[in-house]
Amino acid sequence: PIKSDFKMKDDVPSQTAFFVSLCIVALKFCNQRTACPIEILDANYVALLETGVVPIMIRLCMSNHIVAKIVVRIAFFLSGNFHRFAFGLGQRKAYMDKSVSTAIENSKVTQVLVVGGGYDTLAMRLAWKHPSVAFFELDHPATGKVKDIVLTKMGKAPNMHVIRSDLTKVTLKDALLKTMGSEYDVTKKTITVAEGLTMYLSEADNKKLFSSVAEVVGKQSLFCFDFLPTNDKGESQGMYNSKTSGTAKSLGENFLFKVKSGFLERFFEGSDWKMMEKKDNEVYRDFRYMTTAELISK
Repeated sequence: PIKSDFKMKDDVPSQTAFFVSLCIVALKFCNQRTACPIEILDANYVALLETGVVPIMIRLCMSNHIVAKIVVRIAFFLSGNFHRFAFGLGQRKAYMDKSVSTAIENSKVTQVLVVGGGYDTLAMRLAWKHPSVAFFELDHPATGKVKDIVLTKMGKAPNMHVIRSDLTKVTLKDALLKTMGSEYDVTKKTITVAEGLTMYLSEADNKKLFSSVAEVVGKQSLFCFDFLPTNDKGESQGMYNSKTSGTAKSLGENFLFKVKSGFLERFFEGSDWKMMEKKDNEVYRDFRYMTTAELISK
């Protein structure tokens, strides 16, 4: 089990998952749709409304597109940090989406594992597009309970499977195999997605995460994740800064894992993974400013 310093309450959905989803939806109502395809924005908009966790005033605002556009543009105008963060989240989501699609089409991946899906719609959408690929989404029971409401209302493809487990209490392997049995194949070439996850785990817990994923995927499998970059002084960079850290802290989820230049190469030395060269990653060329990394299992 991953003994994270951050402990979710058993009955409380992730507040960060809600905030991230709200930021993505905000992009739908401004002129920054270039950050993320409208297909993804629309799906996240519908999914967020269906969760039932949106406060009434925000729900009313979201339901009136004219009002929503005005509110979002005022918010972006007053807070460049919010604007920058939302745009970064949109690009991150688009990157993960394209990475999975490319892996399926070009790398012959036949299994997708999403760890910590939150209110994201990646597995929901892509499972319909790729019926021969098995999609598995794993998340904490409290957040998963809300997501299940969305899946019931919006529909779930037959090849999409959900696992609701607390990885601070059970191992990833047990969560998958005891829940899914033979449905999940540890020998298949798989792409694993961990979006917005590593920064909330300690260095030791991230090592456990990557080693536990290596146990449940086949050779030459892929792992796509993002991380929080810092400069040599340890100061957060990109869309992550002091204000973003403050927002995360106010939601009860501190940033614990920060990455300096060159650190990841050393982090994965002697592990079951090797870094994918950026020049060999056709997806990265379209999103070269993203703080993401891709791995290949040995």
